[in-house]
Amino acid sequence: MKLQQIEITPKEFAEKLRAARISKSTLNPPSTLGAISLNWAQEVQREELLLRIKDGEQIIGAKLGLTSPAKQKAMKIDQPVFGFITDAMMINGVITLEKFNQPRIEPELVIKTSKEISSIITLEQAPLYIDSLTAGIEIIDSRYHNFEFTFEDVIADNTSATAFSFGELKRFEGQDISKFTGYIEEDGVLKGEGLLSELLGNPLNTLVALSEYLLSIEVVLPAGSLLLAGSMTNAIPLLSGHRDRKSVV
Repeated sequence: MKLQQIEITPKEFAEKLRAARISKSTLNPPSTLGAISLNWAQEVQREELLLRIKDGEQIIGAKLGLTSPAKQKAMKIDQPVFGFITDAMMINGVITLEKFNQPRIEPELVIKTSKEISSIITLEQAPLYIDSLTAGIEIIDSRYHNFEFTFEDVIADNTSATAFSFGELKRFEGQDISKFTGYIEEDGVLKGEGLLSELLGNPLNTLVALSEYLLSIEVVLPAGSLLLAGSMTNAIPLLSGHRDRKSVV
């Protein structure tokens, strides 16, 4: 059955997402309410970010999701998704689970950019845009029931962006990082691992893909921004009483 065009406006749905985020509750994804387009979903994302800024947050970078075959298969989506991160999402210290609703944790490649991203970056140019990098973790927490959504749904929800943390940034010197391994442990038990080459076939391709997306929505990312380039493993539920660790070696 073909759905009729969704009647709720992007601003109205963004307000619903904000309310769910604050109350730590979930709601039906917009695709269940009517037919939605990518442009509609991107406008919801923009409106929700404006609400965050109104609440005092600052955008400090961008993130990619579903950049590995494992993540795409798990979420039944066959392309990467893009969102933005704010200073309020950065964790320095103990993770308080009461802040979240249905959190999942995953290892992350974190990149600090050296240049403004305002045009298409080629694979050959990508190393010139990396100032430094490190290992990190991302906590995703979908505002939708049971973490179920379509590609457009998750774009509207800013790709489930919620929180992140990372280690000491190391100056990038042009080395091949595609053979590095990312993994996540829980109480010393390995829960997932994968090569950084899992990230769009080459971790440098994350910068290429991001530049294409930013150009499509007419957004410029300043130098010194942070990029969560994606996880090479599936996310695991973040539960109390465990120690989740992540490393890239």
